[in-house]
Amino acid sequence: MSVACEDNRGMSVGCEDTNHGSDKIFLYVYAVKPPQMKITVLSVLCLLFVSFISCKNNNLSTGEHATNLEKLIISHAWKMEKISFLQKNRFYKYTRGAKDNELNFDSDVVTFNGDGTGVYVGDDIRYTLTWKFTGPKHEAIEAVINYATPLKVLLEDFTFKNNRIHYIETYSREGTKSLSSVYRTAL
Repeated sequence: MSVACEDNRGMSVGCEDTNHGSDKIFLYVYAVKPPQMKITVLSVLCLLFVSFISCKNNNLSTGEHATNLEKLIISHAWKMEKISFLQKNRFYKYTRGAKDNELNFDSDVVTFNGDGTGVYVGDDIRYTLTWKFTGPKHEAIEAVINYATPLKVLLEDFTFKNNRIHYIETYSREGTKSLSSVYRTAL
């Protein structure tokens, strides 16, 4: 015997009474199919357009040749726009122009030259650096900043959008490991 039931949201569902002569009643509930949504040509075209725009030219680390990344990074000096990083289980962040910054990266600029050299400016102090591509597709950069004790830094997972470059930065200095998400804007 079938009976009409409602679930706790007021939706109509089908129920089946399977008493079969016993004192216990078991109800097997099965949902009534919702109305089918019509997919129009316009909605499909909108979805394809949004997908195309969101995937356009941003990821430099998958399938792009290293010369494209090299052309991009050597075309400008890059000032720090935003950084979030973790050191010694403590989270730090900086955003250019924000009032609640714990650290000051206002003078932080990096310049990569086409000959594998460059300059890093931090705390208004200028340091030379060397850099080279690493990884199977040359999608990462290993840079050595020439502090009193040189620091090897790995930059990877590059993206570029709106004249802004983003990458993940890792290094270890005097036993302290650092993991950063860095955004830089072209000067």
